[in-house]
Amino acid sequence: MSTAVPPDHLALQSLYYWETANPQRIALTQPLGNGQVKTYTWGQVADETRRMAAYLTAQGWPEGSKVAILCR
Repeated sequence: MSTAVPPDHLALQSLYYWETANPQRIALTQPLGNGQVKTYTWGQVADETRRMAAYLTAQGWPEGSKVAILCR
C-alpha cells in the first residue's frame, strides 16, 4: 500500500493552485490578542512565502542546510 502524496497535492503545488484560482480568498486568520485578528489571503500568503524563500536563499547557506521556522 503506497502512502505517497501525488505531486499535484503537495503543499507548494496547493499554494500555487489557490493563489491562481482565488488570490483574494482568506487563507489564514491570525489571532493578535485583545479580540483582534489579522487575515491573510492566498495571494498574500504566496507573496510572504516567496519573500521568506528569497531571504533564506540570500543567506548563502550550503545546499542541504537545516532550517527551522517557528511561528505562532
